Amino acid sequence: MNSQYDDLRVRYNTLSSEYNMLENRFLYVNSSLSNSQRMYDQLLRDYSRNQTAYQAPSANQSISIWTIQQNIQPNGFIVWGLLDTFVNHIHLRTNQTAQFLVMSIRDYARFVYGMPYVAVYNSTGTEFSAEVRLTQGCACYVLVIVNGQSSATALFPNVTATYAPTPFLTGVCSLS
Repeated sequence: MNSQYDDLRVRYNTLSSEYNMLENRFLYVNSSLSNSQRMYDQLLRDYSRNQTAYQAPSANQSISIWTIQQNIQPNGFIVWGLLDTFVNHIHLRTNQTAQFLVMSIRDYARFVYGMPYVAVYNSTGTEFSAEVRLTQGCACYVLVIVNGQSSATALFPNVTATYAPTPFLTGVCSLS
């Protein structure tokens, strides 16, 4: 009887640990879903059907692209695709030190796989601002924000873009 009790107690402890792990995963997924819903709702507020379907932005009009606060997991990163045919106006703030990178998609793939990469912009701190013009004639650039800290980092983005197409390829697109 004692042997069965001990076996059941071990099984109970194992199942209890698994349950706690699943509960934490559920909370994380639920939090991610809530973030996605907030981003979706903000996107709907930022872009009316009229604006995106029927009106091309004027050459001097900036539109809001990314304004929703994000949390970057410890030792994690967030990637954001920069708009082609636009000058991307990037203004970011974090609550602790982070690394800010703008790189080509090819270099981003190298970054993800731990291979040597080249970044057009590479800055570390709690604030980052850049006017990225390479994207005026090239859809091959991303913004990466890296949290090298052991705790989550709050990111406060204010990314806008101004329509500014070029009649020629720019950046890495012009090298092909």
